[in-house]
Amino acid sequence: MVQAGRIAMALLSIAVMSSIDAVQASIFPDGGDLCVGRYQTTAPQPRPDQRDLLSAMVDIELSDEVETVGEAIAALLENSGYRLSPNPSPSCQEELFELPLPAVHRRLGPLTLRQALEVLSGPAYRPAMDAVRRRVSFERVPMSKLNAEKACDCE
Repeated sequence: MVQAGRIAMALLSIAVMSSIDAVQASIFPDGGDLCVGRYQTTAPQPRPDQRDLLSAMVDIELSDEVETVGEAIAALLENSGYRLSPNPSPSCQEELFELPLPAVHRRLGPLTLRQALEVLSGPAYRPAMDAVRRRVSFERVPMSKLNAEKACDCE
């Protein structure tokens, strides 16, 4: 009787293992989906913010030590994978970096990194991204698109 019980248990475990293999084969036919729960699978793909670093969500509160727009941009880019362009082509970029940081910009987010850079630069500048070198610089928006009194000296 004990022998028959052992045989039955062995057959049951073989049946269970083969049914698990059949279920896994249907869930993972090409190795594409991963099991993330008992009844959930997901395709192993990078998140959008992993593909496009500038679409990563940021939620940052800048300390009182950050006084200029340039310091705020540097703090925002920290750990983003992007950095400021070492040789800014337009000299107007330096004007932007020296501007005092508005109090309303001390707390940014949740926004994408791209949106946060646009907020910090304001309507007179636009971020220019170099995706190859992962560098950010800022360009002056043409005067025709702004209601400004005089042109920038660097144009």
